[in-house]
Amino acid sequence: APVPPSHPVGPTPAGTTIMEISNDEWSDGVVFCRGPVANSLNRVFLDEALTKPVVRSELDCAVPGSLAALQWGEGVPQGSTLAIGLKRGASRSLYIAADGQWPSGACWFQDAASNKRVSMAKGPQFMSEVEFTIQESGKGAVWYDMSSVEGVSGGITMNYTDHQGRTQTDVAVPGGAR
Repeated sequence: APVPPSHPVGPTPAGTTIMEISNDEWSDGVVFCRGPVANSLNRVFLDEALTKPVVRSELDCAVPGSLAALQWGEGVPQGSTLAIGLKRGASRSLYIAADGQWPSGACWFQDAASNKRVSMAKGPQFMSEVEFTIQESGKGAVWYDMSSVEGVSGGITMNYTDHQGRTQTDVAVPGGAR
């Protein structure tokens, strides 16, 4: 069943797009998200007040030697790769400013045990992912697709809340993962 956002909408600045990332998998793990376009995450934030950018934050594992890189593996050197560690059933929100966008984004989940053996921080292999483009609030749209890279892992869910407070949820669960 789709997971509704864990927060009421507001008190974010007008036009903010909220992206909620949830771990509905079978174990604790990490959700990696990146925007491969240089500077594409400059208007994406960790907090509702839009004061803590994700770029070079404690979640950015593309920064060599960062806490996220040491814990979950180092991401690709150009751009930012976020490593969002989540316990089973937990969620984390990211906030895209009204004038921000996230072009050519991708997120994928890796369970903690397999991450200890080999990190997928540089990109997904043998797993499901969501690919998306989020344009400026009120001026563009949100496009996304669910796909599997060289195989299928467990299910994946994407929720987002637009600038008018409307939430959309999409779920892809392969037959064997139900």
